[in-house]
Amino acid sequence: ERETFEPSLSIEDVLLHPAKELAYLKFGSRIGPVIQNEFDSNIFPKIEEVIQQTVASTGGLENRMLAISEYPSGDYAEKMFHVSDTENAKDLIRFHVRTEKRPLDGYFYNFHYHTAEDGFTVHHSLGDIHWSKNTPPKWLS
Repeated sequence: ERETFEPSLSIEDVLLHPAKELAYLKFGSRIGPVIQNEFDSNIFPKIEEVIQQTVASTGGLENRMLAISEYPSGDYAEKMFHVSDTENAKDLIRFHVRTEKRPLDGYFYNFHYHTAEDGFTVHHSLGDIHWSKNTPPKWLS
């Protein structure tokens, strides 16, 4: 009698790799190369941590079917990607990036997320990356 082997779904395959791919898709070829190093070293580790905490608090991937949903928005809209529960099609976390103009310092990208727990009302900051004094290009460009 042979035992069937189910390959286990890893959090990296299901959530973390797609999250990073969508982030870079949003950044596009004009923003991505400029902010890549800072995003990879300062912002993405925090995104990974938030996703891992959410997976743990919802009972793990073996109990909940979580997925990265949403295509990132273009122009100057904030949406990067959402983590959702596929069983009830509800978002658990929404990861956004907002372009902010600060009078003396120029433009910054403010990375943050919202959670279902507080009705997506609170900004949970992940950090900022400075762009320059010049107006940044649109997302996805």
